[in-house]
Amino acid sequence: MRIALTPEHEQLRDELRAYFSELVTPEVRAGLAAATGEFGEAGVYKQVIRQVGEDGWLGIGWPEEYGGQNRSMMEQLIFTDEAAIAGVPIPYLTLNTVGPTIMRFGTDAQKAEILPKILRGEMHFSIGYSEPESGTDLASLKTRARLEGDEWVINGQKMWTSLIQYADYIWLACRTDPDLPRHKGLSMILVPADADGFSYTPVHTVAGVGTSATYYE
Repeated sequence: MRIALTPEHEQLRDELRAYFSELVTPEVRAGLAAATGEFGEAGVYKQVIRQVGEDGWLGIGWPEEYGGQNRSMMEQLIFTDEAAIAGVPIPYLTLNTVGPTIMRFGTDAQKAEILPKILRGEMHFSIGYSEPESGTDLASLKTRARLEGDEWVINGQKMWTSLIQYADYIWLACRTDPDLPRHKGLSMILVPADADGFSYTPVHTVAGVGTSATYYE
């Protein structure tokens, strides 16, 4: 099946292609290609994403009530394609998982604090799902979180925690009620990357892709 772009789609594609061409200077391209992390130099990467956010493109698919453009899926795909062609690494976990989850389940305070920062490109997340003994089978995860007073105490280890060197928070899946069936009693906790007891070690894969193991103690 062939899907043809409408004139409006072609106009958006041309607009984005020109935008990314201007955004990605030779210096920016060199910074994003640097062998210092999955997305290159942290300073360059974050500067680029902040600019994309300031220009309103990070929210291309978000609802207008949260500051987005509410564009169609095809328009979002055009944005994705043009960003990839230009070599701009868009933070899709932050935009397409964290943001929409907070829109649906977050408190009013969380929405007010987190969503604008995501759209401005000022807040980045790293994923904390997989574990050494269970992969991405979340029903088997062992990382525990228990509430002591008004603080969560977390103990465990995660694997394949990509983009941790750029992250402000880890989007962490934890077991908060061990008495429930293993596919229940799970919670998502936003762990600051500078929290006491958090650490990580780089993991270099055969394919050349860098990732990390993370520890919560």
